[in-house]
Amino acid sequence: EAVRRVLASAFSERLRAYVRKKASGEKGPDRDRKPGPPLSAPLALAVVVQSMVRAEVSGVAFSADPLTGQNDVVIEAGAGLGEDLVQGRIRPDRYRVDSRGALTVSAPANPSSPLLGEAGVLALAGLVRSIAALSGSPQDVEWARDASGFRVLQARPIASLAGRRLFSRKLVSDMAPGLVRPLVWSTKYRSMVKNVLAPTFKALLKAPDLDYSRLIIRFHSRVYTDMTLVGQSFARLGFPVNYFDMIHREEKAERVKLPFRLKMLPAFFRLGRLALRIFRMARKVEPFIESHDRKIDAYRRKDWRSEPPEALLADLDRLNALHADAQWSIIAVAMNMAVRSRFLRRMIRRSVPDANPGDLIKGYGRSGGLAPFEAMRELAATARALDGPLLERIASGDDLDVAAGLAGSDPGRRLLGEFDGFMARYGFLSANGSDFSEVPWVENPRSIWRTVARIALSHESSPSPEAAEAHREEVFGLVRAGLGPVRRRAFDRLHRSTVRFIGWRERISMLMSEDSYLMRRCTLALGRTLAERGVLERPEGVFFLYADELREAFAAPTAPAAKVAARQAELAADAEIDPPETVTTDGWNAPPRQPAPSRETGLDFLTGVGGSAGIVRGRARIVHDPALDGHRLTRQDVLVVPFTDIGWTPVMAEAGAIVAETGGQLSHTSIIAREFGVPAVVSVRDATRLIREGQTVTVDGTAGRVTLHPEEKT
Repeated sequence: EAVRRVLASAFSERLRAYVRKKASGEKGPDRDRKPGPPLSAPLALAVVVQSMVRAEVSGVAFSADPLTGQNDVVIEAGAGLGEDLVQGRIRPDRYRVDSRGALTVSAPANPSSPLLGEAGVLALAGLVRSIAALSGSPQDVEWARDASGFRVLQARPIASLAGRRLFSRKLVSDMAPGLVRPLVWSTKYRSMVKNVLAPTFKALLKAPDLDYSRLIIRFHSRVYTDMTLVGQSFARLGFPVNYFDMIHREEKAERVKLPFRLKMLPAFFRLGRLALRIFRMARKVEPFIESHDRKIDAYRRKDWRSEPPEALLADLDRLNALHADAQWSIIAVAMNMAVRSRFLRRMIRRSVPDANPGDLIKGYGRSGGLAPFEAMRELAATARALDGPLLERIASGDDLDVAAGLAGSDPGRRLLGEFDGFMARYGFLSANGSDFSEVPWVENPRSIWRTVARIALSHESSPSPEAAEAHREEVFGLVRAGLGPVRRRAFDRLHRSTVRFIGWRERISMLMSEDSYLMRRCTLALGRTLAERGVLERPEGVFFLYADELREAFAAPTAPAAKVAARQAELAADAEIDPPETVTTDGWNAPPRQPAPSRETGLDFLTGVGGSAGIVRGRARIVHDPALDGHRLTRQDVLVVPFTDIGWTPVMAEAGAIVAETGGQLSHTSIIAREFGVPAVVSVRDATRLIREGQTVTVDGTAGRVTLHPEEKT
């Protein structure tokens, strides 16, 4: 009887109207349509016979966010057959699983009785991801669960993502974490694509159909990477499309299986050569660092104020080329470091599962990213001899002439001399060392004075280097004892090389920060010249010109003051929003401007990567710029930040725990948090937006989870 009903439907007017509409390309509802002429040919109709799933729970799941393309599995669930859910008559349970396979959103309609437990959500997410991998595109999956488990009812491409390109901030969040001004974009970042990324991919693939000059875009003043292009490139090489994130953020591999073709062999050989070049670079890193240091030394004492514009533009080009060399080196060093660390962690977990791999690299950050803070502690030791009221005023950030206040006493004069030496060594650092438009310490010494005074007044004990080293050696001996002779030798070599690459990464980062500072000095000299000629209102306006416009301003001045003012206003507007991590567009052009994504409701926790072990409960302090006044933290505070650089170390030193939106286990945030002995969770998406100022949170640096306590929710 059921088959007869299906067969009869082939002769219904509803079906015939549908076929006519499809054939003619018409759009619109079928109701009220007049019967048309009979079809000229009979319809062939397949009949599907299947058992009815006696669903306890059913719903839909997307292998990627259908709105943004973000690589999260989004699940909606309803009780029973799901008809009410599809028709929108009920509020569904909502779940989200991120690319690391962690449950990040659990928002059941009835919090006391969720339809899917965490294990069920993760199992369904894995099933949906496997369907997407087999299909080769993001999938919209209808599912049901009966007594025997999950059943897939239907899978089809996500219509909203079909044929669209996906751009993401995640891949470049460590290299370009904040707002990027036009001049910085058109010099450093375009140079990185032109001189580093595009040549590397082109050499590997020899693919004329892939345009790597468009690998990155600037959207809402942030840098986004074309993940569609990156994924296509990795897939052709047989790599997971999320290879970089798999290495740096412990994501699960998204592998699209391709049949082997002989024409793929040349790419494999080129890949092997590149891998060999990268992994053999250990003997070249030290000479590169020394060579780069010598090359920029010629610019350290240069007085650009007396240079003509032609010479300044030439110097800016040379500094940008030097910086591009460093960009390639730090990417290669970071890949070496990440791969070696991954193998090291795997070896540790197999031999001593309870050991924390981060403990084995504790103590090595003091010669790199922690060195400026160690120098501040030495300044603080001298500052303790000052009068208490003066020290309090400096610590509170009062508007006073610090130099004049210190010049009247011997301890003050001694401190001034030491401070000048500190600035000569570290004054080029800023909140974002990759951005030469950022104000460095030497131009804003008040924030450093404030930090030094606070350290001098603090009664909290700083972490002991000796204690950290003793703990590291204890864990090191424990791990070695669990290995056989051969694996012990391999472990020793792997540990030494990992530590060596960590040190190199920190040293190259420091040199790149100095590159940025030198580029800033040269650029501001150009800006002063344009301001003197009346082309710009202020020298700092030069950062809002693109590189070609800067040259045009000297060749044929067109008074771009209005253009600069418009871009300054645009940057200020972009600073007020938090754009989505991923955006989609029909082509390579930037998508239209859009507001920040709405805040998720019903969140109990946020997940990330455990950067430093330990558990701390405290009140959240959201900090976007460490140079601003007012950031006086205690050990009862949890520092929540978009990213950190070496310039953030003074603020990080005061907190009881750290949550960062970017980074991995070997990022600056994680390394410094371990040195300070405070828990840290990194790579927590939208942490500064989803956590409220003053909210009580618990940071579990071991599990990589930040709990948002119910009594603090709004």
